[in-house]
Amino acid sequence: MNGVHKGSASGTTFASQGKAGISYELSKGTSFYLGYRIVWINGGNTIDVWSDNPKTQDHLQQSVEVGIRIRL
Repeated sequence: MNGVHKGSASGTTFASQGKAGISYELSKGTSFYLGYRIVWINGGNTIDVWSDNPKTQDHLQQSVEVGIRIRL
């Protein structure tokens, strides 16, 4: 594998992301947050967990974020 760890990526890539969310104020200085994030990564050489063969492909990642913000 020449020093490239499994599950890693290398090479030149283009990435973009979008985020949207809402916040609800629970009290002064404290709010609840709910958000959505999408990330698109174009290209790059990926070595997956099951194979030592590198391949170039696009990746689409999505996540939901939930949390409480406290302003000091």
